[in-house]
Amino acid sequence: MTRYIDKDLYGAEFRECDLTGARLIGVVMQDAVTDGLITNLVVNGVEVTEYVEAVLDRDHPVRVLIRSEDPADLREASRQLHAAWPPRSSERQVSSAAA
Repeated sequence: MTRYIDKDLYGAEFRECDLTGARLIGVVMQDAVTDGLITNLVVNGVEVTEYVEAVLDRDHPVRVLIRSEDPADLREASRQLHAAWPPRSSERQVSSAAA
C-alpha cells in the first residue's frame, strides 16, 4: 500500500484506478468529483451510498426498471434506453433524405 502523508495532490486526477479500501483521513477536499462504481462510501462518518442511489433512482427511473426481475419491467427499460439513444449516423442520413 502506498501512503501519502503531507502531500499536495491539488488537481490530481485518478482515472480507471482501483481505490478499493482507500482511506482519506484529515484531508481537505473541495470541489471534488467522483464517478464510477462506488459502494459503502462513508463521508465524515456517514454512510452515503443509499442516499446517492436514491437520488440517482429518482432522477433516472429507468435504473429501477433495469434492476427488476419482472420481464415486463426489463422490456420497458430496454424501450426507454433505446428511445433515449441518439440515432446512428446511417439512420440520421436516412431520416434527412426522407424529410
